[in-house]
Formats: sequence, structure tokens, C-alpha cells
Amino acid sequence: MSKLIHSSFFLLAVTVLLPSCTKTAYNHQKQPYNDIKVFTISGSYGAPVKGLVKDDTVTVYWNPDVTMPATISPEIVISDKAVISPASGTAVAFKDTTTYTVTAEDGSVKKYHLKISLNVPTPVLKSANNPAVWLNTTQLTISGEYFLANTDTSQISVYMQRVSDGFEIPLTLVKNRISNYTIVANLPAFSAEQDTGIHRLYVKAGYRVAQSIDVRFVIPAITNTTYTCSFVQDGQTLNMGDSLQINYALTDNMGGIVARYYTNNVKEILLYTNGYDIIVVPASNIRFLNGAVKFKLPDAGTHKGKDIFQYRMTFNSVVPGSEESSSYSLRGFFNSPTKLGL
Repeated sequence: MSKLIHSSFFLLAVTVLLPSCTKTAYNHQKQPYNDIKVFTISGSYGAPVKGLVKDDTVTVYWNPDVTMPATISPEIVISDKAVISPASGTAVAFKDTTTYTVTAEDGSVKKYHLKISLNVPTPVLKSANNPAVWLNTTQLTISGEYFLANTDTSQISVYMQRVSDGFEIPLTLVKNRISNYTIVANLPAFSAEQDTGIHRLYVKAGYRVAQSIDVRFVIPAITNTTYTCSFVQDGQTLNMGDSLQINYALTDNMGGIVARYYTNNVKEILLYTNGYDIIVVPASNIRFLNGAVKFKLPDAGTHKGKDIFQYRMTFNSVVPGSEESSSYSLRGFFNSPTKLGL
């Protein structure tokens, strides 16, 4: 009886286990992918150049300064289980007529066309005369790179844009002074239309425009003007708090294009005693009228009772022969004894 039960149990266990040993058959779905994922060639000096794959085109950007090879042997990465013809690493003509065919595992086909684009570098601006006094500067010498990259001098243009209002100023070029690294451009004559301040400088080569650099034009020196003045209270005794006035005029022989920067732009007034002691009237105490300045006499302190023989109006101006700003004084003298009172 025990043997019969044991045998029955064994047969039941075998019957239960048998289905788990059966192999299930699956139908394999073939992959439909036929993409070029990476396309790399050897560029100048062996540096890798990657092609841009978009739709059915592989675009390779090539530096025009480097000799173009007749053939290339690109390393190509494609979709898994796909094949490509010509194969990766095979020498092919480096021409727009070259075509690749990628066949997916399921047999679907996609053709790719090679396209070569000359990668012409955009001009680079590095420096120019800066700062400059436009009145005294007739040319700008511009330094940079790639001015003549894949173009000639006829396609070069230079212009400036005034930052304050966007006014654009074209510059004429000195044709025999254009190279790949330097351009000499003529500034237009300084006039009432021109102005000082920051100007953005641009160089255009064909359709490529360099990133601009800033050129700062400082105001012309006050020495380019003629100055006349008179002290209204000349010959009087001047007391603290008195309202005083200096009539003055600045002119130039260029239609006022220099004088405009200094009219009503007095930094301070200095009064000199006969002992060359100085009484300072700051800009905060000066009022500007048409062709005149008015101010109140400050406390003369220990200088009371002394004669004053000279006055100076101080302006901010560039130093002649330099582009740096400094103080510059125009002097006037009293015609009659003028005393500092109480």
C-alpha cells in the first residue's frame, strides 16, 4: 500500500512539472532604424571634424584656409543592426556628389548626401585708436584678424554707431592699407553733425560682421577756442555775499563746434590776490546765464583787505597733444584796483 501511494505521488509530481519545461516560441520583430548618428573626418593637423547630420544631409564645415583633400575616410556610427554603404572607414570622394545608403535590419533604406560648406571665419576686431580726439585724428587704424578671409578689399566696409543716439557714420577706407590683420579708415571731417563720446566700431566683410569694439572720442582741447572776458564789478570793493558776474565768450573758427563743449561748463572760478593767495568759488555756487556766469563771493577769511588782480575760469579739457582729460584755466585780469572788503 505504501509503495502504491509513493508511485502515485511521483507520477503526479512529474505531471505538474512537465508544463514548466516547455519552450515558448516568439516572433522576432526586425528593427526599422537606419540613421547616421555620428560622422567624423580628419581635419587640419589631424583634428577631428564632425559633420552635422540633419534629415538626409551630412554637412561638413571646412576651413577655407586649409587645403581640401580629394578623399576622406570618415568614421561613421549608425543605428544598431543597420548596415551602411560605403562602409565606415572607406575612402570616398570629398564632394557634394558622394552618397551613403543606410539599410535597417527590416530592409528599409535611407540615403544621405554629403554637403561641403566652407567655414569662412567672421572678422575679429581687437583694437583701434582709443581714446582719440576727432578734431585732430583723421584716421583710425583698426587691428584684428580675418578681414580678408575668403573675400577681397571691395567687400570690406567700416562704420561707427554713436551710442548716445544710434547715429551711424560710414568710414572711407584707405584701399592700399587693408590686410588680413589691419584696416586704415578715414574719419569724416569733424562737424556739428559729429559728436564725442562712445562709438561702436564695426567691420563688415562680405555678409559677415565682426563683433563691435568701442572707440571713445574725447572733446577737443579748449586751446582750439578764442576766449574773451570781463569782470562786471572791476574796480569795486567786493564784500562777502556780494553777487558777482563775469561776462565771457568762447569762439572758434569752425562754426562753434569746439566752443559748444565749454560754454556753460565752468568747473570753478579762482580769484587771485596780489600775494597769489587763492579764493575758490566751486561749481555748486556758479549760475550760468547767456554768455555769463554769476556767483556770490565766499568768505575771504584772512585775505580781507587785499587787492585781487586776476581771476581764472577752470574747465575740464584734454591736455593739448594728449587724449587725457585735465583742468585747464582761462585767465582774466582786473583793469582797476579791486579790493576784498568785509
